[in-house]
Amino acid sequence: MKLNLFIFLFILHINAKTWVDNSPKNTIVSYLYAPGTFSCECRMSIYMPKFVSSTCEEITCSEGIEVLKYPASACNFSEVLLKRFSFIPHKPVKSIKKLFKKCVYKISGYCNEGHRIKIQPFCEGKSTSLSSQLTDISKINFGQDLDIAIFKQNYQKHLLGLNDNYQDYNKQIVLYGFSRGAATVFSFMSLHKPKEVCALICEGMFDSIPNILKHRFPNTYKVMLNFLEKFTHFKTEAISPISAIKDISLDLPILLITSYADYIVSHECVLNLYKSLRELGHAKVHILILQKPGHLKYVFHNQDDKDMYEQTVHAFYKKYNLPYIEDLAIKGEQYFAHTQP
Repeated sequence: MKLNLFIFLFILHINAKTWVDNSPKNTIVSYLYAPGTFSCECRMSIYMPKFVSSTCEEITCSEGIEVLKYPASACNFSEVLLKRFSFIPHKPVKSIKKLFKKCVYKISGYCNEGHRIKIQPFCEGKSTSLSSQLTDISKINFGQDLDIAIFKQNYQKHLLGLNDNYQDYNKQIVLYGFSRGAATVFSFMSLHKPKEVCALICEGMFDSIPNILKHRFPNTYKVMLNFLEKFTHFKTEAISPISAIKDISLDLPILLITSYADYIVSHECVLNLYKSLRELGHAKVHILILQKPGHLKYVFHNQDDKDMYEQTVHAFYKKYNLPYIEDLAIKGEQYFAHTQP
C-alpha cells in the first residue's frame, strides 16, 4: 500500500537538525500524534519543521520546536470536518447557521494556532483542506470510547505504513498527545497495550473532566458536566486518565508536561496523575512544569519556557535510548534532573 492512500497522515518530512539514534540495531522509531479539542493534524507542525498532511497540503509553523521527526503521523478525531465550504449565506434562512459555522471555524483556527501555521497545497485534486476545518460539537469525546476507537484505527494504519516501508526493522512508536489527544493516547495505551509503544509524551493532559471543571468552575461544575453530556459525546462515568493508570505498564517511560499558568487544565490535575503513577510504582514517569504559558501556548508564550520544553523532551529521549538532538539533550539535562519531584 502506498503512503498517499492512507486516510490519515503519513509524513514526508525533512529534518532541520541532526538527530542521534541510539536505539537498538535494525530498529525504526516513529511518532504518532493526537491533537486537542477543536484541533486537527495541522497542529503537529508545532512539533516538527514540515510535513505533508492527509489533505495533500504542506504544513509548516513559523515558531515551532523540533521534538518529532520522520516517520510520523497524526490523527484527526471524528468531530473534525474538512470539507471545503463558503461563509456566504445564499438564503436568509441559513444565515444564522452560517454565522455559527463561522464562529466554530474561528475557534478551531485559534486552537490550531492558525496565525502561526502555514497551509499550502502540495498536490491537486483534493476536495478537503485543513484551512477550512469545522467541528461537529456533538462528537467531541474528550479521550473516551469514540476518540480511542479513532486513534486505534490510526495506530493500525501507522503500523501498516511502517510494515510496508520498513519490513526488516523492529518497530518502536512514541505516542505524543496534546490535551484531549494526550488523554486519548494514555487511555488507548491502558486498554490496548500495543507492544510497539516505547514512550508516552502527554502535554496538558487532564486527570479527568470533572476534576478540571471543579478547579475552574467550583460552584457550577455540575451544570457544566450536564451541558457536556447533553451536547457532546462525553460521559461522566466513562474512562479517564486517572481511572486508566492502573493498567499502564510500570516499565513504560512517560513524560507529563504542564504549566503553572494553565488555567484550563490545572497543573494540580497533572500533578495528581503524576503522584498516582508514582504511588503505583512507576519509576519512569516524569513531570515538567513550565512557568508562564497558558494551555494553548506551551511552545509560544516565551522563549525560556519554549527552550525548557524542547530541551527537556530531548533529554527524556536520550535517557530512554530514543533518537535525540545532542545539543538540546545536553542543555535539557538541567531541567530533566528535576522532573521527578
